[in-house]
Amino acid sequence: MIAHVNMKARNDFVEMFLHHVVTLFLYGASYMQCFTAAGATVMYLHDWADIFASFVRCFTETTWTPAVLVSITGMASSWFYTRLVIYP
Repeated sequence: MIAHVNMKARNDFVEMFLHHVVTLFLYGASYMQCFTAAGATVMYLHDWADIFASFVRCFTETTWTPAVLVSITGMASSWFYTRLVIYP
């Protein structure tokens, strides 16, 4: 949260700040309610798509179009699989 506030403001600042606040609340709530196994499972499943999301952010700053397409495909497929197939 501190790093996010200190970063240069982008168009999605408010949305990402809200995302971080909700994420911290959910992690804290799972710990306080002794649901750490469920919280860790959700974190694990969501982290797979975040890896490819970082690649998308990295490669969109370049002109290397094949890497952008591969990273977007990886992000979309991992997001679909981990959040819509495995998690429910």
